[in-house]
Amino acid sequence: MFGPIDILVNNAGTGIVGPIVQTDEAAFDTVAATNLKCPFYLTAALAPLTVERKLGKVVNITTMFAHIGQSGFATYGATKAALTLLTKS
Repeated sequence: MFGPIDILVNNAGTGIVGPIVQTDEAAFDTVAATNLKCPFYLTAALAPLTVERKLGKVVNITTMFAHIGQSGFATYGATKAALTLLTKS
């Protein structure tokens, strides 16, 4: 059995490359679930344990596209930008 969790690294990421007008809802939902929803809920699940122990770290991996934007990377950039803001919060 493993011991307590001391660190969570949210490193998963996926994206759609292409024009925003060609992105359907199912594809957007997949990217949003991977890049934002999963890290959000994993962090929320870990938070009570780390607060109780007064020990723990969360590392969220984002991208430069979260800050500068790039043609063809709207969904990826938007969801990683949201993860950046989640991290700051």
